[in-house]
Amino acid sequence: MSTLNFKTKQMSRLVAGALLVSALGCGPDEATPRVQVSLFGWGPTAQGGEGFVTGMPAYEGAQTVRVKVTQPMDRRILSQSTFDFAAGSASMPEITYGERLRLDFEVFDASNNLLAAGATPIFTFQAGSPLRNFRAMVAPVDEASPVGSLILDSETQQTQFVQSAFDYRGETRDWLGRIGHASATTSDGEVLIVGGGNPGSFYQPFTTPNLTEVYDDIQVFSPVTGYFTSLAQDDAAEAVGVLGRDKLAEPRAFHTVTPLGDKRYLVAGGFTLRDGVVRPVDSLELIDLNEAPGTRVRSIVDFNGNAIRLETPRAHHTATRRTSDGAVVIAGGLGRDNAVLNTFEVVNVQAAQVSSGLQMTDARVGHSAVLLRDGRTVWLAGGRSASQVLSSSEEIVPTEASSVTTESVPLNMARFGASARRISSGGGDLVIVIGGFTGLTDGGTANFEVGRPQQGQMLSESTWRINQARGGASLVELPQSGDLLLVGGIGPGREHVSNAERLVFQGLTAVPPFNVSLLGDLHQERFDVTADVTSNGRVLITGGMSRTNNNVARHDAEYFNAYDPVRPPL
Repeated sequence: MSTLNFKTKQMSRLVAGALLVSALGCGPDEATPRVQVSLFGWGPTAQGGEGFVTGMPAYEGAQTVRVKVTQPMDRRILSQSTFDFAAGSASMPEITYGERLRLDFEVFDASNNLLAAGATPIFTFQAGSPLRNFRAMVAPVDEASPVGSLILDSETQQTQFVQSAFDYRGETRDWLGRIGHASATTSDGEVLIVGGGNPGSFYQPFTTPNLTEVYDDIQVFSPVTGYFTSLAQDDAAEAVGVLGRDKLAEPRAFHTVTPLGDKRYLVAGGFTLRDGVVRPVDSLELIDLNEAPGTRVRSIVDFNGNAIRLETPRAHHTATRRTSDGAVVIAGGLGRDNAVLNTFEVVNVQAAQVSSGLQMTDARVGHSAVLLRDGRTVWLAGGRSASQVLSSSEEIVPTEASSVTTESVPLNMARFGASARRISSGGGDLVIVIGGFTGLTDGGTANFEVGRPQQGQMLSESTWRINQARGGASLVELPQSGDLLLVGGIGPGREHVSNAERLVFQGLTAVPPFNVSLLGDLHQERFDVTADVTSNGRVLITGGMSRTNNNVARHDAEYFNAYDPVRPPL
């Protein structure tokens, strides 16, 4: 058996306790490996305020804590223990060796209502493993809170939890707030934040932005530490870029980063600053985390040693990897002189080739791109042209010689800046399109539609609505439940929408097919963020513009705690 010991400065006031450390001894004897977890939280403090708390915050009415040993990627609960919150310790079944493990923590009140939750990152535990130390953050569910990282105060020499921000080491500037950045998760459970820019004024979605600076850095977020670290940081030399660049050769914003598998990512297009003018770029770069430090970012060169490039410089495009052949379809976007593009290109990274000169049925920017279930068809829907908002859609499929596009089922509502994806529920072939802007100068809509494009079916009713109209929102699928989390966006009056909504699939024959619930607000108002599910189950919200703060781009991050517990498969 393993024992969790909760040590506080005042054991009788555990709810408001100052220090909560769970030491988890694993294995048949003391010589076997151990896992130690230090808990901290965001929430009410013993003094009545709100902030980071070492230990467990003072959640009103907290009665019990449940600790579970899980394998989230396999949807398995290996063991669990529930105990009184004020008890101070509990016994747990022995953790067996295994891969992709996680410790989940849940806090309940007397009526068994969930108050707060948290988890460690996913880890592997095996014979010979060293002592594993983790910090797990517990926070209220269905709400956002700052991402906490432990920082040493140079004046007091005391460590304290602060909101995580981008890595400034080695940078001459002291502000790395950004919009137009791109993100991708890694197989190690980290998140890459690539490029972005600092705005000089309010950014109108899917237009050429006013940027005062464009970044070439790649930030790596670790859910283990809560820190952002520049990929170019050389810890041994305590400097950035000593061994090489590990940065983008071309600074860019409003580009795309497409996972290729095996820790490799394609960076395509975007805007850069040249001679003080914002211009689209045609360059392609490869991030390869398998390479040695200093060589992890490079151009893609053909057999003659020439860097391959897009035929047309573009930004605000979509990039979709086909699983059938691994090629990436780059479609639409804005080109030179704000031209809305009617072309697409197909990038074959393995062969170092770009198939260009390919025409779409409509010029479009702000459109949605979804890889359909067959793994070879990329569905493009909606968007806007230079003069109107589109309801049309098209399907891009590979042929023996190249790729072709054909008209597909139209949307029920013309829209651009919508949030769309193929969902896991309902057989895996359903696509949902949510919100967006219905006019060139209009704000967001609350309507959503669902269907199977390859069967000529997109359905919508007047009652199929989210709670808050929005466009340009971030949409992620929660891995355990398959529920959708919609975050942020811009509302009907061009105001920033700071809350989140959860969409739970009820079945295509249900009315409506999704049950929609309004959740809490972001901790800080921001728009044009990235949202990624991390290995601790939280949704990482990064960067973005704060309109209420003089249109300043944010340099920090927060978690949205969309409770998504491990559930055994049906």
